[in-house]
Amino acid sequence: MGIVGKIVAIVPFSEQGQSGLMQALRLLASRMKTAHGRWRTRRNSRRALAHLTEYELRDIGLTRGQAREEYRRSFYLD
Repeated sequence: MGIVGKIVAIVPFSEQGQSGLMQALRLLASRMKTAHGRWRTRRNSRRALAHLTEYELRDIGLTRGQAREEYRRSFYLD
């Protein structure tokens, strides 16, 4: 479990519902966890793209230059 998962797990629920702060912290932690998952997926996909052969790139309709450009894109600013 990553740090975001730990944050989600330790922010307690009150017996009568969540306070505004606790609800905001849970929402923030959840969004951070989702964003981290997306970033990892993008990073892994771009790494895989960079290692495709010319034949594989041609098969999916990309040139080596396009693959290189995609690989160099920031995975967290998309």
